[in-house]
Amino acid sequence: MNSPARTPVPGDRVPLVLVSETDLLDSGLWDHTSEIVLLTERTLRSRSQGWRGKAVLAPSNEQTAELLQLSPEARHGHLGLDFDYKLNVLAALSREAAGFKAVGANALNRSLGLSRACALYVLYDPATMRPTALVRSTLLSSLRTAAYACIVRERCRAQVVAILGSGDIARTLARLWAHLDGPGPREVRICSPHLRAAAVTAAIGPTPYRLVTTRSPEDAVKGADLLVTATTAATPVFSGSWLNDDIVHVNLGGHEAPLAFVEQCARGGTLIADDLAGTLRRGVQSLAVWWAGQDPAPTGIPVHDFTTDSWDTLERPWHVNCVGRADLDVALAQWALSLAQHAGHGQSITL
Repeated sequence: MNSPARTPVPGDRVPLVLVSETDLLDSGLWDHTSEIVLLTERTLRSRSQGWRGKAVLAPSNEQTAELLQLSPEARHGHLGLDFDYKLNVLAALSREAAGFKAVGANALNRSLGLSRACALYVLYDPATMRPTALVRSTLLSSLRTAAYACIVRERCRAQVVAILGSGDIARTLARLWAHLDGPGPREVRICSPHLRAAAVTAAIGPTPYRLVTTRSPEDAVKGADLLVTATTAATPVFSGSWLNDDIVHVNLGGHEAPLAFVEQCARGGTLIADDLAGTLRRGVQSLAVWWAGQDPAPTGIPVHDFTTDSWDTLERPWHVNCVGRADLDVALAQWALSLAQHAGHGQSITL
């Protein structure tokens, strides 16, 4: 017999746990970064049994300038920079977890002394689909993205790493390698045309590896084993002529790689993607741009994912595309909530 429907209670209230980024830092977030990388790898290697999706509202640069009513002078001053003005929502639902991450981003925030992006996680009880927690942490989102590069570096055993970009993700990645257990890279080079070396070095702190800062992308990339791009540039940020023959490239941003390099990896090297279908739907990263330009559509070209056990046998060079998986975001938010609660941080409220 079916249970009788519950009569809604007027003013039905919902208990929630609120966790801030300060709560996570006070709970020792940086002391648990190895757990973040392990959870990221475990989730990427799993075959999700639930549902996940991503919605992106991303006006063009012209539309953004109109929306924000930028003056002609301001528009001219930002030529060549992708405003990266968007609202992303990544949602996941399974028997074990439900929730979403919402990220608002605007590259122009840097001129206001604000971070480019701001992330908010909302968790739900899968049995009732009622919200249970809010986690506000852009750092957690950056750590998730940086963890991709850490996993790839371990698989390719890179000793010299070049990072193009000096924003939140680039600095988080450099700092993450200083906190992880086990051997890391020998040298990390960070490059941005607007780089303030002292500020970047201060944000990263002491490192067990040699940290090099430069404004020259060519100087950063030449001789590197691993290239990580984490920028908001509107066009590719490196030249294929700078690369070692066996380079590994991790694309964390948008259209950052020359299409000729993606072609080289597709025909004689290896393509890897955390979510190929999601990448092609999103349509803005280098792999998606290359794919859309093929006529006829690519056939017979394998695109590996993070479930492969044969990294050592994959032909170089590699192009690794990371678009972000919603089930990973929800899993990390649940982990962060447990971390804060175990340490006695967070606030319980009823709405």
